Amino acid sequence: MFEVEKNGSLEVDQLAELFARCGWADEEARVKLEWALASSVDWVVCRYEGEVVGFGRSCRLGPLERVLFDVVVDPRFDAVRVKAEILRWLTQDVNSFEQVSVFTNSAQDVAFGPRPEPPSAFFRIPPAPVDAYLGAKQKHSGRSQGGPE
Repeated sequence: MFEVEKNGSLEVDQLAELFARCGWADEEARVKLEWALASSVDWVVCRYEGEVVGFGRSCRLGPLERVLFDVVVDPRFDAVRVKAEILRWLTQDVNSFEQVSVFTNSAQDVAFGPRPEPPSAFFRIPPAPVDAYLGAKQKHSGRSQGGPE
């Protein structure tokens, strides 16, 4: 069964596995994703038979500016349809005055080849504080069941 959930509980290890399946191999993936979730206002998780197969998150840059980041879908699924559902869930509360920017992975990213690795000392990220990620403690604010169209 295909499920879509907004701001529901999410284990960082599950998210790191999804990103790895989508081609993002990073030794510090878990730490970076903890920080990403901690800084997110909303996130949407798509699961198929309990496995995380899609994800997207949003952050606010101001009262009228929202950014949607990390919209990724497992390559085994129809990325266009699942991404559309993630974006729909993330933008359902957007008012007509807001500016929304979307950042996602795409086949075009692969065409340019791997990006050069920055010096690790410059980009070293400390672990997130234990109480920073609240997703697992929050109540579910929305849930949909059914198949991707």
